[in-house]
Amino acid sequence: ADSPAAVSEINLDEGLTSDLETIDADDVEFPVIDDDSDVAAVDEKTESSDQDDDQVVAVELEDDPVQPPATAARSQKNSPLLFICAVLILGMVFLIGSSLWQQFSLDMEKYLQLVEVSNQHLRLASDREVVILKGKVVNTSPKTVTELKIKGVLLDSNGKAVAEVVTGGGVSFSLDELDRLDGSKLAMLEKIGLDLPPDGGELPFMLVFYEYPADAGKCYVEISSFKVK
Repeated sequence: ADSPAAVSEINLDEGLTSDLETIDADDVEFPVIDDDSDVAAVDEKTESSDQDDDQVVAVELEDDPVQPPATAARSQKNSPLLFICAVLILGMVFLIGSSLWQQFSLDMEKYLQLVEVSNQHLRLASDREVVILKGKVVNTSPKTVTELKIKGVLLDSNGKAVAEVVTGGGVSFSLDELDRLDGSKLAMLEKIGLDLPPDGGELPFMLVFYEYPADAGKCYVEISSFKVK
């Protein structure tokens, strides 16, 4: 069961630099017609015939445009149906997605809990500043949980995520070790696929932010995914 589910949020109040506990490690033309009557008669008949033909053509031209409105009417009748189908499809997708989200959330709550979550703003001996989120994951189920991923997120004053770090848990560092390391080195030291024993098994975690915007003012920790054996 893989599921994002935020379960622990901490307000950093007025800003990280002022609200977290700061620890200093060192402190896109018609033809002409003749007057001859016979010719005129012939021409007259011809003209009459031409006029008849013109009338026929005119009628035909008037008859042709009758079809498009019928087609347009059919299109107009089909438009509401297409719209309704689209709405139904979108509704089904939303319901399915919502159902999966709820199921994943229930699965997370069924198996795991985050406890003792806290944050710290530290100033190391090298004068670098870091933000640390730490706590424990407790397995409250009778089954073993593995491949756990815990995500820590920093938010700005508008609630937008500005930085995140993921850990598998099980690793902690001292101030001196944090000062000798950075984000990439910490990722290399991650332990993947640790098992969390059933019935109360605990796994400590530490999420370290070496780089983050100055306007980060809130944070939260969530279980982003896990598997059950």
